[in-house]
Amino acid sequence: MGETIPMKKWPEFDDNGDLPVGIYQATLAEVLQHFGTGSLQRRLVGQRLERIYKLAKSTGQVARFIVFGSFVTAKPDPGEVNNHDDDSRTTYRRYGDATA
Repeated sequence: MGETIPMKKWPEFDDNGDLPVGIYQATLAEVLQHFGTGSLQRRLVGQRLERIYKLAKSTGQVARFIVFGSFVTAKPDPGEVNNHDDDSRTTYRRYGDATA
């Protein structure tokens, strides 16, 4: 597993359009500001992520909220947002096309 890197400035994407290997700590606002702008699809997926986060957080059971998948790449039109919320029970959610 990569080292945890507090977010001050997002690193450059590699040649494949991915972030360098690591764990990046960021607020939801920082994630949305960096990854949830640009194309309409990015904005829609970002809005979906924000709704998912607020819903998960409202349970009072979330210790960590991990975002991964094409949303956190250089891909102009990510197809999904993936997240894992750590609430002592293992959960995995994959959300498809933000226009659905």
